[in-house]
Amino acid sequence: MTMNKLISSLVSDSKSEAEGIIKSAESDVERFLAEEKAKRAILLREADSECGLMLSEQKRERIAWARLEGRRILAEAKEDAIIATLGSMYEMLAELKKSSAYGNFVKEAIARAVAELSNEDELVLHIAKGDKKYAGKFKGEVLEDLDAVGGVLVERADGKVCVNLTLESVLEARKDDLRKKIYETLFEVESPKRTPKGVESE
Repeated sequence: MTMNKLISSLVSDSKSEAEGIIKSAESDVERFLAEEKAKRAILLREADSECGLMLSEQKRERIAWARLEGRRILAEAKEDAIIATLGSMYEMLAELKKSSAYGNFVKEAIARAVAELSNEDELVLHIAKGDKKYAGKFKGEVLEDLDAVGGVLVERADGKVCVNLTLESVLEARKDDLRKKIYETLFEVESPKRTPKGVESE
């Protein structure tokens, strides 16, 4: 066999072997691509599922947040309404002083303070200007220097003990009860309707 024929034979054999290797590689590549496509399809399905779950969870979270935020806004609005109503009541104290019941309130307040402190002749009565007429036969000192809309403040002469029954202090002492009554008046909710037996509520 001449050198040329030997080379040709080797080339031919190498070519056949190379073609076999290439075909085998192409087959492997096709199989690999098919496997990867299958994996990707699975991953996409899983991603879609996870995405759906995430979206569903986010939707639930957003709804829950919106409900909480709605409750917060409503609670703040109700509190603002209560504060405004209480403020109006404080502003109306001056009108209360003009009522026919005010004189009796002052007289009863003086009697109550005297009963608590005793020794009436050692007491000092502070009342609003123009209210001295309600002091009656109070035995202690009467001063029209009350720093309040109305009512009375009675103290011992040494200033160590006092009873504050000004209109403002009485209103402040009843603030919690007033808040409750205002809330019930402004935001009273109707009792839920009973569901007839055998009928499911929505």
